[in-house]
Formats: sequence, structure tokens, C-alpha cells
Amino acid sequence: MGSRRRPVAWTDAATRDLGAIRAYLSARSPQGSLGVVRRVVACTRRLGEFPEMGAVAEELFPEVRVRRVVSPPYKVYYRVEDERVLVLRVWDTRRDPSDLDVDASPGE
Repeated sequence: MGSRRRPVAWTDAATRDLGAIRAYLSARSPQGSLGVVRRVVACTRRLGEFPEMGAVAEELFPEVRVRRVVSPPYKVYYRVEDERVLVLRVWDTRRDPSDLDVDASPGE
């Protein structure tokens, strides 16, 4: 049973998350912010090859199969679709999880 590489796409919300993380960290350390962004992006690239590597995030999404991987201190929430992996959000684990708003429905 060979696996195939899927393209990794980002929702607008996930793209905004990463931009906000970079802007926040850049004010403190421009080089450090770039390193964090690179680590998160590298983490998501691996999802194209190993889409099932993340744990199911059933604590937040009991009805929908959303997965998460960790790139400390961030969690990357994503959904595996037939033709792609869709990154839904990049969440700072130091924030209140009740503030996390994710549209996990298909078709974004």
C-alpha cells in the first residue's frame, strides 16, 4: 500500500496566523521570527508526505477528523482531504484554547 504525496494548502486563517506570529516575534527578534516561521512551514511540508502523522484533535473537534502536529510552542491544525492536506490554523499553545475558532468543514 504505497502512499502518494499530497499538496499542502493553507486556509486564509492559517496564513494570517503565521503572518501574525512573524510580526509579533519580528518586533523582538527578526532572525528569531524567521527561524520560527521556517520551522512551522517545514512541519507542514512533511504533512504532504505523511498526512496521518498528526494526532486526531478530538478534544476540540469531536465530530470532524481534524489532526494536529506540534512545532513548539505552536500547534498546526489540519485536515486530510482526498487530494490535499489543508492547514486550518497555526495556534500558539500559550493562548486560551477556547479562543480557537476553526472552520473544519470541507470546502474552504
